[in-house]
Amino acid sequence: MDPNQRSKASQTATVQKLLEDRAVKRAAKAAERRAKSEKLKEEGNKLYKQQDFLGAVQCYQQAVGVHGLAAKPVLLNNLAAAYLKLDMTREAHIAAMDALVADPKSIKARFRRGVARQEMNLLSAAAVDFKSVLKMDPNNAEANSRLGFVEELLFLGEGEETGHSDDEFPAPEDPSMAPDSESGSSDCEHEGNNIPCRFYNHDGCMKGRSCAYSHAPDTLSERDGLGKNVCVYFLMGICKFGDAKCVYSHTKDYLQPKDGWWTTQEGRDNAKEVQKLQQQQARQTEAFIDNYILNLRDSLQPVRQARGRNAPGSSKSKSKSKPKSKPKGKKGRVPSNYGVHSDRTREAEDYTMMFSESDVEELLSQGVKPWDEDACDVLAALSI
Repeated sequence: MDPNQRSKASQTATVQKLLEDRAVKRAAKAAERRAKSEKLKEEGNKLYKQQDFLGAVQCYQQAVGVHGLAAKPVLLNNLAAAYLKLDMTREAHIAAMDALVADPKSIKARFRRGVARQEMNLLSAAAVDFKSVLKMDPNNAEANSRLGFVEELLFLGEGEETGHSDDEFPAPEDPSMAPDSESGSSDCEHEGNNIPCRFYNHDGCMKGRSCAYSHAPDTLSERDGLGKNVCVYFLMGICKFGDAKCVYSHTKDYLQPKDGWWTTQEGRDNAKEVQKLQQQQARQTEAFIDNYILNLRDSLQPVRQARGRNAPGSSKSKSKSKPKSKPKGKKGRVPSNYGVHSDRTREAEDYTMMFSESDVEELLSQGVKPWDEDACDVLAALSI
């Protein structure tokens, strides 16, 4: 065996030993998490039966948090059920969707997503879910009843569209896309400032838990066998930063399992659809918050006017005050007429307060908006 072959064999053996040692730690950590989440789940189930749905939501949320991105479908399912009891339909829809991504064959998750969609007036999408439930469980009386009611409303022209190209996604026959974020050390769960640590994901970070940046897995990465976070856009073949600039690892060698979603074209296409749905949900949530703020301000306006008329020293005979001029924008803050969502309220503009005007221009040149979830991550990557 020549020196090069011996060196390669030695490196392979070292990596294999690292993977084996890490597997032992991961198993111990996973057992600890299962015990903790099971206790929280049972407590949540008890509160749910007592009709303390808010308490149940809190327990389920904590149980989901124990597993992080690898939350078990049953926990997400229970969380969706409790949300529905509280009429929190948007949250129920997201929890049910996450459960389906982890387990596309789940009848309960698909039914609860259908119920959430029905309550949100997304009737066509709700009908798709109820039909899918009935294909898997033809004797499901409640799904059959709801489907009949929804189809009557659709016949009358009621309902709105989700805007998605495939309302069934993920289909029952699709593979699970549940991430594996079990970790063997606290360093791997270190969140820091929630901006990924490039050193940790590439050559290794020597600062451990004292690092200002995050070592933990997130929605934009897959955790490999060595604990590094691999860029999902790289795995989908669409990362625009490349290995030199991306804050995540661009190495597939240590990913588990070997038949993960990234190994097939169908899996990569499904991953792109998940990312698209998550971004769409984020935009819908943002629009919902904006509308809520506007409606709240409109509803409070008469109260403010009444208080102004009844305030000490006020008089109907006083002349109307001149309208106030628009305040000048603060240094480093993007003015409201910058060109992006110019009609947004001041509350909504706070999305851009952390960025300078040049930062915003840089983000927009990359196709990223300041209020996008990954804006800070992208800016951090561009500054490396």
